[in-house]
Amino acid sequence: MSFVYTVERNPFTVPANGSATVACPNLATQPVPPVVLSNCGEVITPTGPVVVNNPNPLTCEGTRIYTWTYTDCEGNSATWSFTYTVERQPFGVPANGGSTVDCPDDTDVQPTPPVVLSNCGEVLTPVLFNVTPKNGCEGHRNYVFRYTDCEGNIADWTYIYLMEYLDFAIPPSETMNVECPLNASQPVPPVVYDNCGKLLTPIGPVITSQLGDGGCEGIRTYAWTYADCEGNTHTWSKTFNFLYTADFTFTRM
Repeated sequence: MSFVYTVERNPFTVPANGSATVACPNLATQPVPPVVLSNCGEVITPTGPVVVNNPNPLTCEGTRIYTWTYTDCEGNSATWSFTYTVERQPFGVPANGGSTVDCPDDTDVQPTPPVVLSNCGEVLTPVLFNVTPKNGCEGHRNYVFRYTDCEGNIADWTYIYLMEYLDFAIPPSETMNVECPLNASQPVPPVVYDNCGKLLTPIGPVITSQLGDGGCEGIRTYAWTYADCEGNTHTWSKTFNFLYTADFTFTRM
C-alpha cells in the first residue's frame, strides 16, 4: 500500500504597501522592503526595485514609487510598493532692508535683493514686482521683489527708502553804508538751491526801517525768506545804513 502526498504551494501574503510625504525629491530615498515569508516559512528574496516617477523626471512635486516583486518556488508572486508624495513647503526670506537718503532722486537706485533658497535648497530668481512712486519731498519709496518656487509658493522681500531732507545753506546777509535813502534801491536776492538741487523761490521782500537821530531814516533792511519742501527756512537780507553828510550848502538866489 502507498500514500501519496501532493505538495501544492499556497499563495503567501505581503504587508500593506507603505507611503510617506516628503518636502523634497531628494528625500524620497529608497526604502528597505519588508521581510516576506513563503506560505511554508522560507524567506523570499525580492527583486527590484522598479522606480516610477510621476512626472518624470521628478524635480518639484509629484510621486515616486518603489516596487519589489516577491516570488516563491512555485511561482506565486506578490508585489510590495512604497509611495512617496513630494509636497513642497513654503520658504523664508530675510527681513526687509532699507536705508535713509537725502533726496528723492537717490531712490532711483534699484537695490540688490538677497539670495533666497527654496525649501529644498534651489536658488530662486527674484522678480521686481512693484516700485512705489517717487515722492517729491520726504516720505518712503518701496522696491518689492517676489520669489516663487517651482510649486508656486511665493514670498516677497521689500527694500524701503526713507527720504529725509537735509537743511540747505544761503549766502551771508549783507550790510552796506550809503549816504542817502535814494542810494538804497531794492537789491536782487541771491539764487539759492535746496539740498537736493531744486531752485528755491524767495518770498519777499519784507522792508523794515529804523529812524535815526533827527527823525530821518537811519537803517533800511530788505529781507527774503527761502523755504524747502520739508519746511527748512532761512532768511537773507541786505541792510543799508544811511550816513548823512554833515556838510551842506545853500545857494543864494
